[in-house]
Amino acid sequence: MRINKYLSSSGLGSRRSVEKLILDGKVILNGQRVDKLATDVSDSDEVLVEGEKIGKVEKVYYLVNKPRGYISSCGSTKNEKKITDLVPSNPKVFPVGRLDKNSEGLIVLTNDGDYAYSLQHPKFLHEKEYIVDVFYKSPHFGRELKKVIHLFSEGILIDKRRTTPARITILSQGFNKASLKIILHEGRNRQIRRTIGKTKLEIKSLERVRIGDFIIGDISSGCYKKIYPV
Repeated sequence: MRINKYLSSSGLGSRRSVEKLILDGKVILNGQRVDKLATDVSDSDEVLVEGEKIGKVEKVYYLVNKPRGYISSCGSTKNEKKITDLVPSNPKVFPVGRLDKNSEGLIVLTNDGDYAYSLQHPKFLHEKEYIVDVFYKSPHFGRELKKVIHLFSEGILIDKRRTTPARITILSQGFNKASLKIILHEGRNRQIRRTIGKTKLEIKSLERVRIGDFIIGDISSGCYKKIYPV
């Protein structure tokens, strides 16, 4: 098995994050520093990451309803509430994708790097569904609402690359507010907030309610459910 897959399956993080550990020279295989991603490793080998011996662990998968105010990070961040605080600490897990601090809703935590890759990469076509409440204190609310629908349908440039067109539906609408259902086919950095930010609409709340076949259902805010993907 290649060293990057071995580390990912040992619960150290996503494929990208363990590859960075290797390239940064933090992985030792049988006493030798590893600097090539194609290095092979077997269960009989001794692997150290930053001085800690690594072995296989049970793979776990959690669906978490992230409350507003938590960050989607497992790193050491001072005075911040982290999404990983909401699930058991052993074995160590990491979030698949991100929800920004002011957003809430469904996120998957796991220690299975291969599964995280399959769930997160756009080529596997896992839709992400959001409910977004917006408002605008102006009589031109309808005009701005039409504009945001157009932007999601056509895509916007993020990091010099256009986003994939999203599906957007108006669930309810008042004089100066509306509730929107937005379905994305990729997870670009703060895509919803950046798209709406190109209009005069303001976001009151943003909640992710579905990832592929997983729905938020009856998982209360701040709680989790253990799942067993096939």
